[in-house]
Amino acid sequence: AFALEISKNIRQETDEQGRLKLYSAVAGELLYDGNSLDIAAVHAVKGDIGPATGNVKFDGPVNITGSVLPGFFVIASGDIKIAEGIEAALVSSEKAIHVNAGIKGGGKAAIRARKNVTAAFAEQVAIMSVEDITVKNACMQCTIKCNGRLSLETEKGYLIGGTTKARGGVNAANIGSKNGAKTAISFGQDYLIGDKIELEEKELEKLKTAAVKTDALIREAEKSQDLGALQKHRAKKVQILKLNERRTERLFWLREKFEQHFDSEIAVRGIAYPGVVLESHGRTYDLTVEKRKVVFVFNQE
Repeated sequence: AFALEISKNIRQETDEQGRLKLYSAVAGELLYDGNSLDIAAVHAVKGDIGPATGNVKFDGPVNITGSVLPGFFVIASGDIKIAEGIEAALVSSEKAIHVNAGIKGGGKAAIRARKNVTAAFAEQVAIMSVEDITVKNACMQCTIKCNGRLSLETEKGYLIGGTTKARGGVNAANIGSKNGAKTAISFGQDYLIGDKIELEEKELEKLKTAAVKTDALIREAEKSQDLGALQKHRAKKVQILKLNERRTERLFWLREKFEQHFDSEIAVRGIAYPGVVLESHGRTYDLTVEKRKVVFVFNQE
């Protein structure tokens, strides 16, 4: 007789004909080794994500003992834990991303999380988080966007170059560098709403272009006295105008929401160098002289 060991993650039911039916009791990955059947709630990868494994897309947490190599991606609905580093790759999670070593993006890496992101260091990478971003050491020439706080924890926690948009502000050892690397930091606003504003503006531009094309088609139909085409193009114009009105209202509402100020600060434990540009609510402050052990806040008055 064929004996198959079935794990507790699989529900067993017998139907009216006496046939055994198996149902997954948890979300995860089906594992079968010839003797046993199981559902693994965590996708575990021994070694690197690269040519040997291919890309990973998993509905649940992912644990990787190696690195994510250039040109590959990991997309998961659960936490992603990477024991080594990330190179020029895409890593996206509906929850948190933890990178034990650093991220060497080469200008091509993208990290996205709905919760927190933690890493040892970050170089030339785009990181987006709905919550906080915590980097132990330096963050160099990165594009950072988060609705929490960017914290650079150790005395090597330098924020150098790139663009940072952090609703809750920044805590760093140093910001900028001796050679005056342009380091732009925005704080105190909801930058994910800022992204939505950009998308709405692009959609409105598309509608304007469509309206101009439709007007030209209406004029052509009027000249040729093609009543069928005229009716069709006029109906299209009405549709465009209604969409334009809805999107304009939404854009107005988003801009109002974007103006809301959130408590935040740029706290520098060491040195803030010239070349740093701070921004909030469209107002900018350029550092022209070195400042030590300083906290910057936005004065709403």
